[in-house]
Amino acid sequence: MSECGRVVTICSNIPRLAQCVQALLPKMKVVSVSPPLDQTICQNTDFLIAEHNFLEPLLTSNNKERLKFVQNTWAGMDSMAKHVKETNCKPTLKLARFSHPSFSQFMAEYALVSIINMERNYPVVHASQAQGFWNKSDDLKNYRCLNELKIGILGVGQMGKCTAKIFKSLGSEVFGLVSSTREPSDSIDKYFVPAELPELLSSVDYLVNILPATPDTDQILGGGILSNCENVGFVNIGRGNVIKEDEIIEALENGWLRGAALDVFNVEPLPSESKLWSHPKVTITPHVAGESRAQDIAECFVTNLNKFDSGEDLDCVVNWDRLY
Repeated sequence: MSECGRVVTICSNIPRLAQCVQALLPKMKVVSVSPPLDQTICQNTDFLIAEHNFLEPLLTSNNKERLKFVQNTWAGMDSMAKHVKETNCKPTLKLARFSHPSFSQFMAEYALVSIINMERNYPVVHASQAQGFWNKSDDLKNYRCLNELKIGILGVGQMGKCTAKIFKSLGSEVFGLVSSTREPSDSIDKYFVPAELPELLSSVDYLVNILPATPDTDQILGGGILSNCENVGFVNIGRGNVIKEDEIIEALENGWLRGAALDVFNVEPLPSESKLWSHPKVTITPHVAGESRAQDIAECFVTNLNKFDSGEDLDCVVNWDRLY
């Protein structure tokens, strides 16, 4: 379908997003607006690209209005899911989550470097350097090759598949947690369902969480289930709802976890009084494992626009029953 005469509106704090969209769709009218949004936008634009936390006033819009679909600029939709759950709202908005190969690659690379850092004990390296200490202790020599490691990935969507592919290409044995039974694939040696999570935890050397925040994933790693682990490295690039922070510390103190690389938390920014900040076995990053870049969001939108015009299903459309 021709771009002419159609309007895409952008409501986002991400720099250069409008320019990137216009560069890819030179004949389409690109309009930028500031929040808050209201229902009138549904009659004034054909498409909307926005942060999901700007969209609450539009949740009950329908396909009879001019607005055809909304492209989220984020992969997650935590605050909206919380709003829907708390208000018993019944959304009808057609919303697609952000996805892009580069974003998946960013997340996979974060997991890879975090696991190498834990396996090579880089916190000790940094501490030794700060002290001017030429440390030749066993702490820095007892490491394994990646092809000797078993990696568990919680959540095998686009990001999980990319992460699995990288580790598998380096020779690791890779396990995946999914919602229903599957046969092994090229990158996943064995799939586990949630009822088999204790078995997965007891089988791995490192655990990478990429699960979204949904009612089904709340506290999935809490309640002492990490006692099934033995000296396992934990990487969390999904969401912080999977476990409470005091339970991470408990798992570290009990030797269930050897270390933790944490990019997401129950409360963000992480409060300065959190004990995680000063824990010697914890590495903290401020939710930067994967950034939503303007050029990637624009490409994601164009992909979904082409699918819409062809009558195909959009990528990553939100299932409001699952809140993801």
